[in-house]
Amino acid sequence: MPGNYSKFFEVLPGAGHGLVLEIASLAFGRIYLPLPVHGVQKIMLVGRGPLSVTGSPESHVRILSPLTARWKAIKGLLAKPLIIKFLSIDITVFLYMKNSAYRKIIRKELKILKLLHLGYEAICDADNAGLVLGFAEVPPRPIAHKDAKLHIGFIVHLHYFDAWDDIEACLKRMHIPFGLLVTMTHADNHIAQRITDAFPFARIKTTENCGRDIRPFFELLDAGDLDEFDIVCKLHGKKSLRAGRATLLGDLWRRACLLDLFAADGRLSEVISKFQVDATLGIAGPARFRVPNMRFDLQDAWSGNQIRTLQVARELGFAQEGFELDFFAGTMFWVRPAALTLLRQKGLSGSESYGQEQDQIDGALEHALERLFLNAAKQAGFRVGELSVTITRKE
Repeated sequence: MPGNYSKFFEVLPGAGHGLVLEIASLAFGRIYLPLPVHGVQKIMLVGRGPLSVTGSPESHVRILSPLTARWKAIKGLLAKPLIIKFLSIDITVFLYMKNSAYRKIIRKELKILKLLHLGYEAICDADNAGLVLGFAEVPPRPIAHKDAKLHIGFIVHLHYFDAWDDIEACLKRMHIPFGLLVTMTHADNHIAQRITDAFPFARIKTTENCGRDIRPFFELLDAGDLDEFDIVCKLHGKKSLRAGRATLLGDLWRRACLLDLFAADGRLSEVISKFQVDATLGIAGPARFRVPNMRFDLQDAWSGNQIRTLQVARELGFAQEGFELDFFAGTMFWVRPAALTLLRQKGLSGSESYGQEQDQIDGALEHALERLFLNAAKQAGFRVGELSVTITRKE
């Protein structure tokens, strides 16, 4: 049990997939701490000075006396709790769990949080709260006329319709004309009406629920629907519901991509400028999700997909010598349609190639193709660009 602490809280996370703790202090203001809670029985948070803690609606937070907190810490230490330290604000979080399999899952989820720049020290402050709380609509901001020369399009795949809230709020920040193509895995009049009410020019297509967001994108690519655009932004309503990947992580992942790609202050102007100035730039995506990297090594990046990816690469005619894994995890990026020539009209839009959706974690064709977009652009003679980590604008 750490010494010199004066505040002790116990949090029962409830039945949710993830938990967001709101921590307020006179010393550091207000922060939002996202935590995966798969298999977590309870959480103890200790800190210095006057601070308050509020959890998500399904959770329960209570203040502990120092004596009770120390007893619970000693008892918890026998179960080898995971401990997350936030040294800059003098907070330590204990996650209590008895099942060793859950502990392994939580460690992986915390590693993903670190990939998202939301782990350990990099918790969300009030200016960055949109990542954990969702985005508020803000008025579009003007853009210099010289930055509006490219015809841009957004390609959105929706399977989880509640993810549309974030995407709509971010698209409404757009300050130049754009095209919008939305694919959905099943027809829904309500969400379709919402989309067309917000964006009357949107085109909506219902597609089969196989191949995740990858196959619907190739449907549009093969049909020539992307040819009218100079660059397109590929988006989807990412969530994670299975295999211990908490919904919270999927929400954070989706929102971080939206910010880094176009929704953060000044990012859209930056993207357009990059593609206008450099004709060799074929694809660009969030730097925090380009893997492998310092946070996610090569083994993590392959994640059981190496054999299938290399097999598909050979079948599609990729150069085998010197092939290096390089991709944007989550498959959201800006791309020139011309940069995907190697992947076009190769039978990748047919549902028979993918099989039925079975909540596959790894090994499916879509997981292999996710890992080939950047190499396809490189082989076509284009360059890959990165977009730096951003925070939300102040609302």
